[in-house]
Amino acid sequence: MAPLLLLQGDELRKLAILVRNQEVDILGNLTFQSEQEQAKYLRNVGDNYHATLKLLDDADGIKQMFKDDETKSSIAHETYSYVEKAVNISLQAVRNYALRTNYLSKIGAHSKDIFEALKTLDPENVTNVARLAKEANQYNESMQQVMLNHQSPASRNFSKWLKESGTKFEDLVTRYQNKRGFSGLFKNLTDEEKLLVYNDIIVASGRGSVVADTLSTISGVAGILFLILATGVIVWDIFTSEHVLQTVTKDVMVTVATVGGAMVGQVVGAALPTLAGVEASALFLMATAVIGSVVGAFVVGAFVGWLVDHIFSSGGHYPHNTDNHTCYVAPLPDGEAIARQIVHQ
Repeated sequence: MAPLLLLQGDELRKLAILVRNQEVDILGNLTFQSEQEQAKYLRNVGDNYHATLKLLDDADGIKQMFKDDETKSSIAHETYSYVEKAVNISLQAVRNYALRTNYLSKIGAHSKDIFEALKTLDPENVTNVARLAKEANQYNESMQQVMLNHQSPASRNFSKWLKESGTKFEDLVTRYQNKRGFSGLFKNLTDEEKLLVYNDIIVASGRGSVVADTLSTISGVAGILFLILATGVIVWDIFTSEHVLQTVTKDVMVTVATVGGAMVGQVVGAALPTLAGVEASALFLMATAVIGSVVGAFVVGAFVGWLVDHIFSSGGHYPHNTDNHTCYVAPLPDGEAIARQIVHQ
């Protein structure tokens, strides 16, 4: 797979609306429990689109605000570049719109913190100027690495080894936590420590480092939470890339949820008998179905963002209290393919 494309300006906004339109068409053809519920799902898709535009507009506004400021202009430009790359990732690499909601929320929280820090930054405080400049640069560089490392074949041998050894996701995380010398349960580590563990796995796989060993966090911790999500998704891709799920699993999931959706527990219970080994777990099935798809089909629902946050913050614990949540199974647009079509038009 090639790196993600960096779309800018009108092309990026065109990508956002094309993805939105395809999502609306898909959800419009699903059978929901009620028109009200369908309207809620469609509203979420629209909210994502408007959140995307707001992120870009706000970042551009900050860039324009400080365009003539010798001290703050470069930081504003770096921050805009960070947001622009993050939005590209959310549209191209995050096909599940329900998970993208979580991405956009975290990007928004962090960029807002940087904007506020920049507005109140004392140009005479050399230390704080340097720290904020470093933070903007580090996050911009991290997004660049995420785009370059997206589904990279460099990790193929590592992924094959994980599959052949029967390694579970939680065991993989624990192994690299121990290599760092971080004791206790993964869920009790600091956010910075969790991020380092996930980055170590990415490096070990051959894809290259996504984050710096020491991150500047003068604007707050929101950026760390976003990077945990972003690196967690990369690690999940590395972990699952050699596990090829079969159409029979997808067919069972679609059948169970085809009319009015189904409880998560029902979908999992029906699909697990079609799986074996490491794949035969609620964690593997549901995380794959919301992050990477099961043969092109995604599980969508209001719980998706919370579920993924819980899995990555705990290092692989699956919360069965999601079993009673309603979900739907549907194909979703390939933002990466749409981006390439836009560029080559």
